[in-house]
Amino acid sequence: MATGNFRSSSAGPATTVGLLESPSDWIKWSRQMEDWLGYNGYGLLLLGAAEDTGPKTRDNESTKDKVVRLELWEDKQSRGVWAIRSCCGQNARDEMQKETTITAAWRKLEARFRPAGSAIFQQLNFKYRNITLDQCNNSISKYAEQLKAARNNIEALDKSARISKPHFVDQFLTGLGEEYTAFLLTFHQTHNLLPTKVAGKPDIPPVTFDEAVMAAERHEQGLKVATRSEGVALLSRMTSPSLRGPCSFCNNARHHDSKCFGKHPYLRKA
Repeated sequence: MATGNFRSSSAGPATTVGLLESPSDWIKWSRQMEDWLGYNGYGLLLLGAAEDTGPKTRDNESTKDKVVRLELWEDKQSRGVWAIRSCCGQNARDEMQKETTITAAWRKLEARFRPAGSAIFQQLNFKYRNITLDQCNNSISKYAEQLKAARNNIEALDKSARISKPHFVDQFLTGLGEEYTAFLLTFHQTHNLLPTKVAGKPDIPPVTFDEAVMAAERHEQGLKVATRSEGVALLSRMTSPSLRGPCSFCNNARHHDSKCFGKHPYLRKA
């Protein structure tokens, strides 16, 4: 998905929204666009949160006040529609060109670009099932983030595609790989993916995804410390004359060539 040029001009950090060009862009684009609209005060005008044909009538409101509110409402709708349009490719622009309200424009785009059907589900599910830690530069945080995004994309298709919490945690653990075998053995001994039944007492809740991620991150830090320690030990062995192996000049295993009298006669005691 390409990057759009529309940036917030209101207070707060500028937000860049991707460019909607094809159905493959919809899930990520719609999430970014909704966030932008909400952050910039257009959220109540989106998808039926407020009337799409005009502001609601207020009791005892004068005609003048109503006209002022209507003008403000129309102005806000216009700016919101232009914000959406500026983050669309040409096909999406053509689709919504006649719409004058945020909700109408959104529904047009959703009908045209929101992916649906078995093919897109299988594609997203395949991606979700095959995300592993080694594909994410062995970074637990990146791996967890990508797995969450893949799950959200599947669940955005339909409510029936929702992934249960135990399955999601198990998918995370499965993708850690062989380097985390010892961690997984300990983790499964101390955590449960399903609620634990205890007679006469409330069920013990299962481990959450965030708890599993934090446990894996602690193990990740331990692996990094161990790797650094091994590196220091190896460097020490390589730079220590007494541990470098036999002399390269006379092949004597008891000294290094830097201490060899044959190679350096001047080292002999007078």
